[in-house]
Amino acid sequence: MEFFNFLADCLKKMKSDDTLPRVTSPRMYNDGNITFEGLMVVFASFSTYLQYLNIYRSVWWLPNSNYTLWKIHLIDYQVVIFILAMHCRRFIYCLITWVFHMLCPQNYWKFIRLFIRLFVSVTLFLLLALLAFDLYLKYDYLIIMYLFMPIIGYLCYYGFKACPFFDMMCISEKEIIINGKPLIQYTNMHICTSNPKIIRSEVENMRDDFNNRLTQILFSSFFSAYYACFLPLVFVQTYVVYEEHWVLMHFPFVMMTMGMMLCIHYYPVK
Repeated sequence: MEFFNFLADCLKKMKSDDTLPRVTSPRMYNDGNITFEGLMVVFASFSTYLQYLNIYRSVWWLPNSNYTLWKIHLIDYQVVIFILAMHCRRFIYCLITWVFHMLCPQNYWKFIRLFIRLFVSVTLFLLLALLAFDLYLKYDYLIIMYLFMPIIGYLCYYGFKACPFFDMMCISEKEIIINGKPLIQYTNMHICTSNPKIIRSEVENMRDDFNNRLTQILFSSFFSAYYACFLPLVFVQTYVVYEEHWVLMHFPFVMMTMGMMLCIHYYPVK
């Protein structure tokens, strides 16, 4: 019965103007960006811990092995700091942005976001450069190239844009005012209309937004899985014995899990 009432309202609206009544979807709970990025940092850090655990303590079950301690002294702490810095970049950016948005007037928000991106980018670059230089003194330069492989791919696709590196939804970011208060709107607003030109334009915008989100999800899941699972393997000593099959399988498991988490957050129901 409700469907027929809705259909009758649609027909009346089509006769009067181009605006159609909008079907409201149920309100679904979705984590904020700070909460979600914090969970991603915890998951990525725990995945890195498990990978190191697989590498440096993976022969304890053998019949003739009586050494069950974790060989933590073989782990290079500078590599760990490098990995954690890459995992925490978005969480730190979201946290600093949230603090400044709470303290500063809305007229300065756009300038503040640009300043924060520049500040975090320079700080992260200096930290990674110092760590890479110290690692260069201990390892071969070809191994050091593995530290920046995902960053090189990012530069080839996005160029020198710092926004996608720190904020996944900056591509479709729009600032709107609701009840006199600014709000960052990350989704394309659906317009209920029967105008073909407006419908085609809306479909085009939504398709571009969907593709941008999908690209960011694939890049972010691979980026995090690379530093959590693959990079620890590059700096493993040649005399360390570990289960190669399980260590390599850890990479696709982490990448698929992070991809699903990103899809749930950046493809919400509403």
